[in-house]
Amino acid sequence: MSAPVPNAYAAQDARLKLLQLVVVGLGAFLTRTITAQILLMEMVLVLGLVAGQRQTVARFLWLAVPLVLFVTFARAGTSVSMLGLVGRFFAFAVLKFSSPVLLLLYLVRLEDLSAIIQALERLRVPRQVTLPLAVAIRFVPSLQYEYASIRDAMRLRGVAPSIRRFYAYPAQTLELTVIPLLMRAVRISEELSISALTRGMEFEGAKSWYRPLVWAPRDSLGLGLTLLAGAFLFLVDHFVV
Repeated sequence: MSAPVPNAYAAQDARLKLLQLVVVGLGAFLTRTITAQILLMEMVLVLGLVAGQRQTVARFLWLAVPLVLFVTFARAGTSVSMLGLVGRFFAFAVLKFSSPVLLLLYLVRLEDLSAIIQALERLRVPRQVTLPLAVAIRFVPSLQYEYASIRDAMRLRGVAPSIRRFYAYPAQTLELTVIPLLMRAVRISEELSISALTRGMEFEGAKSWYRPLVWAPRDSLGLGLTLLAGAFLFLVDHFVV
């Protein structure tokens, strides 16, 4: 049986994936209009479909669609109550930061950590940045495993987190999920830092790589499309109401 052919996103160079993450992050932080935020989110969701992350995209849509509708109708309405303002701010914040978080999730799932570290060193990123970033990227799947454990424990107690429960009891759901997750996150970060140091992340000499990165013509095409998408997002944010 032949090996499965990787999808278009997984086949990209790790340096291009990091550049896409930077462009999406800048777009999320610098755009001012809800139209640009929704467009950026759509781009990331389409990229998720290309990357084969259909289940992640479907789950995110269950959360994103109600928030988009809420922000849109709240913006068009005339209500200025405190509850409406807080809900609007929360919904807009989720939409604003969801795009880079989703793209980071694609990167962690589909790219090897050694390739990411190699890409950072090829880009002459300082070691003071490479080490924390490598720990942070490795932190995501570990945190997912811990969240699955917390979710199983909550299910045994009859308070399993779900989209329906989140909208019905948002404060209780966040309290029962976030607090134990933060306690476990502290322990995970310490273990990952020790693991990175043990593997020679602070070694100053030249390193050899089992799979060196090679920039292919498809990566140049992907670079051009990424820059065009960023320019188009800038135009929509500044010239489209």
